[in-house]
Amino acid sequence: MIRGLAALACFSCATTLGCRARKASHENTNAAPERTAHLVTRSLNTCLAREDGSGVCWTKLDERTPVAIQEVSGIGPVLEVQGDAMSTCALLRDGHLSCWGEHLGESAKAPSGAPVASLPQHLTVKQFSSHYFTCALLSDESLRCANPPQQGVALHFGEPLSFGEDPPVGVSAGLLTCVLRRSGSVVCFGEGESNHFDRQERVIDLRGRRATALASGEYHACAVLEGERVVCWRDVQKRLIAQSKPYWAGAPSSSTGPVEVPLGKVARIRGINAGDHHTCVWFEDGKLKCWGDNDSGQLGLGDLRSRGTEPGQMGDQLPFVDVGRDARVVTVATGPNTTCALLSDGRIKCWGYAYTPANSEGRTPTGDQIPVIPLSSQRKTPSAQ
Repeated sequence: MIRGLAALACFSCATTLGCRARKASHENTNAAPERTAHLVTRSLNTCLAREDGSGVCWTKLDERTPVAIQEVSGIGPVLEVQGDAMSTCALLRDGHLSCWGEHLGESAKAPSGAPVASLPQHLTVKQFSSHYFTCALLSDESLRCANPPQQGVALHFGEPLSFGEDPPVGVSAGLLTCVLRRSGSVVCFGEGESNHFDRQERVIDLRGRRATALASGEYHACAVLEGERVVCWRDVQKRLIAQSKPYWAGAPSSSTGPVEVPLGKVARIRGINAGDHHTCVWFEDGKLKCWGDNDSGQLGLGDLRSRGTEPGQMGDQLPFVDVGRDARVVTVATGPNTTCALLSDGRIKCWGYAYTPANSEGRTPTGDQIPVIPLSSQRKTPSAQ
């Protein structure tokens, strides 16, 4: 998720909205990032950047294999870490982006802290998002994006996208990549092509309302508008997946414009994150709601039924996610069919594919039954947006 305007800014990858908080205001979009925890899921991999600048990633391939945990080392203090086994990028505290992985060639297989060569070295990275494409918001208020990594080829960022007097305050990447601008307007790029970034922008019609936060999924995106309302939309391609997947609540299959999502009686919104086909919103009282596709139990509602596809499923009828007794959600990362939450006591819980398999009756674990990720370090990391 990305958050802008006169609020705490929250940035993350498209399938992930873990987030990193930084001060952002209408007058100053170059404010230095605060040292807060940042949680992101991509594919089967989830990464946490801790407040102390250390990073850790973990993967769970299926329900039978244990969680594989890997500390991020050799690159210095980090603000954000996003990636998987093929390619991972970290935003360092010095403002440079460093990437490594199996797909990026022999010289970049292991983390080294070396900045990405295709980004101008005299500029720093304010925020980045990596899902299918990798996009970086730079200190000159331009945006550069790279195509998905190819085997043995270093990540290459293209020519800058400029936004004139209404610069971007954040980006959320996916097959549908969207940008939040200082004015609160939103533009999106891409029509579902997975191998080449589409530089042609599409202005999202918010009907005169200003967005304060944004999250992109695979073929859909959602925004929080002033007044604490949530709207979602999809790409304009006519594809079967757009007809069958429950991207948001109540939207007719022919609709591509923003559709308001009813959440019922809730506290003020603290964050939003979009997985491939599900979306989660968390609130200032520590509660969480998720809707959309639920074929792996990624909504955390104790079953495999999707929400938002039939009448009577949204608003007050959409339950809050039970993450355990007295547990309060601080931030959330959504993957293709998983969800992870950082709790106020520093624990991280994940559910959905591999983490919380359904029993013979189609029920999935909830509450205190959701497993805690057994991170080797017990550093407390509750201060995220």
